[in-house]
Amino acid sequence: MTGRVSLLKRLVAGAGALALATVGMVATTAHADDNVDPNKTGTLTVQKYEEDTDPVMSNPLEGVEFTVCEVLLDGESVDLTTDAAWEAFAEWTPDKLPADAEVSTDCESTRTNVDGGAVFEDMSVGVYLVTETDSGDNLIATPADPFLVAIPMPEGEDGNWSFNYDVVAKPKNTLNELETEKKAIAPEDVIWEVGAEVQWTITTTIPASGLDYKSLVLTDDVSSGLEFVSWDSITLDDVTLDAGIDYTVADNVVTFTAAGLAKVNEGPKEAQKLVATVTTEVLEFGEVLEVGVHKNTATIKLNGTPASDDSTTNWGSIGLVKKSSVGDALLAGAEFELHMAVDGQCVEGDPIATGTTDANGEVSWNFFIGNDEAKTARVCLKETKAPAGHVLPANPWFGPQTVTAGDTASYAYGEIVNHKPGGPTLPSTGAEGTRALVLGGFGLVIVAGVALAARRRLTATR
Repeated sequence: MTGRVSLLKRLVAGAGALALATVGMVATTAHADDNVDPNKTGTLTVQKYEEDTDPVMSNPLEGVEFTVCEVLLDGESVDLTTDAAWEAFAEWTPDKLPADAEVSTDCESTRTNVDGGAVFEDMSVGVYLVTETDSGDNLIATPADPFLVAIPMPEGEDGNWSFNYDVVAKPKNTLNELETEKKAIAPEDVIWEVGAEVQWTITTTIPASGLDYKSLVLTDDVSSGLEFVSWDSITLDDVTLDAGIDYTVADNVVTFTAAGLAKVNEGPKEAQKLVATVTTEVLEFGEVLEVGVHKNTATIKLNGTPASDDSTTNWGSIGLVKKSSVGDALLAGAEFELHMAVDGQCVEGDPIATGTTDANGEVSWNFFIGNDEAKTARVCLKETKAPAGHVLPANPWFGPQTVTAGDTASYAYGEIVNHKPGGPTLPSTGAEGTRALVLGGFGLVIVAGVALAARRRLTATR
């Protein structure tokens, strides 16, 4: 009995104690005898928690897969009824097994439940290698190191040694954090119209992991005012991935295939940068000036763990009504240029848009202001051609005017008036005098005609 107690002390205090501390292994049930029963079966419960969590409020990890394989000596289970077997086992490590040992290929795998426990039942007496083989829907940075466990395991203190057939191991994991960033790219078409396009980038760092990732899904959700058009490109560490091979597309959702996941998982387990480019289209609203802030949200799910970010494209509107100085008539045909103010001033340069007043004297523009935090712009108008029968004002510039995306649309410049051309009034005799002059003229013509005819007759009779 003294020899057995001494051996148990060495197992628990030496290599056995180190193994218990390394994997967090504890025994749960004590038994009266201190002899191994080779015909008895036991259980192994692997309890999985997130690393560095409060012991009382530990975060159990569901869905983590563990695989248990028996270690055999000369093709047979290790005989733990002998002191020699325990002496040998105390020196074993997963990567340092005796020459005559082999790991059985007849293994059992199971996943942790909602409480983080993976239970292996009806385990015969022997030595087992336990390996964390799949992360499930968890972003595990580094899997727990493989460890050896015996059924049963020794437990107790001086004078009260026993073997426990129901063993609990508590390996922990550190979880990766997943972040994604969504950014809008300034559109090429700065004027809002059907077909104006806005591109976006979705940038995600795929964290380094000691386990392969099992799923990767990207989703792009647009708000009203935008319409999803296409996934333009997806790159992994600047290498373009192939649609239909590395991932499939279903509208606004991208799902990585086995081939794509293999590229994510291949090579050294280092962080990789995933960048996706998306195109959306600006829609035309019922009211021509109803424009504003439009949000696009990107969500990435890696192993089922989501991360989201959003970005906005911001549009504004401005307009005017053109009237005549005579009778407040609405004037069509006035031509304007829309300019962005420079340092708050109206200056010559290339306009961002032009426009002509319609039959109601109205002209308006819906235009790009900026992305994300850029929601205001200062603009100026320049009248370049007056309506027919009117003249340009002495100063053709109007503004600057502040436009804010999302504000209720209005004709911020209000009414702009054009004048008819003026000049001096020429003198006039009036209508009655004119009539008298006309009649007098006709009378003189008649008298002259009669006198000429009389003179011709007189000459003829001589």
